[in-house]
Amino acid sequence: MTKCQQARRRIEAPRRSWLDVESQAMRSATALALSLGLLLAAGCKPDPHRPDAGPHDAFEPPWWTPEPNEILDWDIQLARMPFDVAATRRAMYAIDLFDAVPAATMLDYGDGMPVTVPAGAHAGAIAQLHATTPRTFVVCHVNTGAIRLDDPDAMKFPGYEANPPNRPTDPVAGSVIGWSTTMTGLNERFIDVGTAARSMVLPLVDKRFELAKQIGCDAVAANHNDAVAYEGSDGHGFAPITPAVLDSWADEMTMRAHTREISVGTRNSPQQSIDVDAAAYDWTLVDRCGEFDECDKFRPFLNRRKAVFAVDYDLDFDGMPNTMAIVCGKQTAAGITGGIVKTAALDSASPTRCP
Repeated sequence: MTKCQQARRRIEAPRRSWLDVESQAMRSATALALSLGLLLAAGCKPDPHRPDAGPHDAFEPPWWTPEPNEILDWDIQLARMPFDVAATRRAMYAIDLFDAVPAATMLDYGDGMPVTVPAGAHAGAIAQLHATTPRTFVVCHVNTGAIRLDDPDAMKFPGYEANPPNRPTDPVAGSVIGWSTTMTGLNERFIDVGTAARSMVLPLVDKRFELAKQIGCDAVAANHNDAVAYEGSDGHGFAPITPAVLDSWADEMTMRAHTREISVGTRNSPQQSIDVDAAAYDWTLVDRCGEFDECDKFRPFLNRRKAVFAVDYDLDFDGMPNTMAIVCGKQTAAGITGGIVKTAALDSASPTRCP
């Protein structure tokens, strides 16, 4: 931590419960004047990415809130194959929630039909990573806007069947399982995040977050909240997603994670919700922003001093080799530090850090 960061830490208000935000905010004017005075005395300039007094500074939350430049050495391994923790000095790993379950774990839904989640392909990985010095942060990848039909809890989602209708056939009445998340893939399906379906969907997402907390995940990466991006051509099988639906879904995800005192980021925010997501989530993880020249759209996170974890791939979307200098250059030009280039399979091969 730099001297300026230490100065900012000293001038922040004393740590309080995150529920005490309202009373703390009443003293924001005094805090702002004191902050600026002490920062100048310490010879520090105000941070260009974040005001020195504001909602993000008003309290010290009990969950992880990574800032830009805080995590530079990290990896993402989502392939169901042997997990590599040989590089014990990495500051962060992103792995799949169900693959990280250390031992058979029962999820009780209160309906007399619990689900037993078996030990995952990466059982024991969280304990290994937490045993490092310094302690490695573990981000558990959680599908919140989609399910895989072979997920241990898939049968709990209304409308589940081994081969539910896919595009262009409408989902059956009462189903929350929509069309595939890709044109060719059938295993991963969007779920209905509209307000009418939330009484059925949110309790199931809750259980996934509870599992993440139980097995020791430091954070959850909420994935596939981007169905709106598919509506222009193929859609996801349900009513069009409005801005209000996007906004309220982001609020639901962050509230449910923060209630359990775990950090939450979103993966691949659609353009329509980037400002709302930047305000709601603690950080974001983005794919292929260098390849598609979209890194700049994630500046709203950086402007709030929230980390952007960018990963481009050795192969482009069409399976052709990417040029590392180009994709990394796009990340850097957008102000993203600590980006990586990874194998498209997201396997145990070590990533290459962008310079």
